[in-house]
Amino acid sequence: MTQSVHASPFSSLEARLGARFIDVAGWSLPSGFGDLREEHRAARSSVAVIDRSACGRIKVTGKDRLDFLHRLCTQDLKTLVAPGRGAPAVFTNNKGRIVDFVSVFDLGDSLLLLTSPGARTALTEWIRKYIVMDQVALTDITGEGGAFRVTGPLAPQVIRALTDVPASAIEPHRALGIVIGGIEATVMGEEAGPRPTFQVIADAPAASELFHMAVSAARALHGGPAGEEARNIMRIEDGLPEGSAELTEDYNPWEARLDAAISLTKGCYLGQEVVARLNTYDKVSKRLVGFRMGEAQPPPAGSRILADGREAGTLTSAVRSLAAGETIGLGYIRIAHEEPGTEVEIVLPDQDGRIPARVTSLPVVP
Repeated sequence: MTQSVHASPFSSLEARLGARFIDVAGWSLPSGFGDLREEHRAARSSVAVIDRSACGRIKVTGKDRLDFLHRLCTQDLKTLVAPGRGAPAVFTNNKGRIVDFVSVFDLGDSLLLLTSPGARTALTEWIRKYIVMDQVALTDITGEGGAFRVTGPLAPQVIRALTDVPASAIEPHRALGIVIGGIEATVMGEEAGPRPTFQVIADAPAASELFHMAVSAARALHGGPAGEEARNIMRIEDGLPEGSAELTEDYNPWEARLDAAISLTKGCYLGQEVVARLNTYDKVSKRLVGFRMGEAQPPPAGSRILADGREAGTLTSAVRSLAAGETIGLGYIRIAHEEPGTEVEIVLPDQDGRIPARVTSLPVVP
């Protein structure tokens, strides 16, 4: 059975803007708008508006919601999460491996979980397994509206054009409920690289009007819409791990460098003993690093990495970087070989050749 593909609430406008669409975790999203270099330039140097409708949005209600999620994830939610405030967190299995990396926001009458694209159903089912006597309810609201990202050095000016609320009031992990032209929306500060980044969420069909307003404001600043291809290049240049690529049950949060989402003082949660022991006894065996591969074509995810002729790690993502002018990637490598500048080889599928590469620190392209 083929998976049904959901249309973004912005798809009609995106089509008029010249979008080419691809399937992203069951959602039809723009791969680009015709000029990849311009989209990449806008995001790095001006401002870009990116459809993020594929990211899961789970509404959590019930009087025990904060306490329940606090007991289930790596983060100290009781300390960091309060009305208008959020925090990054990792849900881990009993082996301390990553189930999903999420952002948790307190919207007052509910908590909002922002999940990786394609992870919302599995994560919701996984969380529900642990609800026993707790008064907690989870509702998948992803399909009720749309979400888009505004990112780049001039992103605060776009937010300012949409609302009287100064962008400085929307720091990373802050959320504000605002009214834009009579449309109720939530604006959240994101940590998605070194540039100011915001996510705007609203119910359909009004969300499409906000998207149009944001694109118009961005174009006035010599920016514009950007697609998944430019976004993926940016996030690999910035060294950001992503669900289904770097953030899977093959790895633990320390390996993925998700240290900011881990509390070592909060007490028990599922997988806590393993996560704590890895840190206490310095047992983390590999880390997420970057790779530079020169003029080679991007090798496929899952390619083996050799160091001194021996198995040393796995490549998880690779693209042609427009900022660096060469092929770059992300992957996990044994700690003995994580030093920037270390020379390695990436084995192509079916042993059909090897690509020389060198390890870099993160971000891959500063």
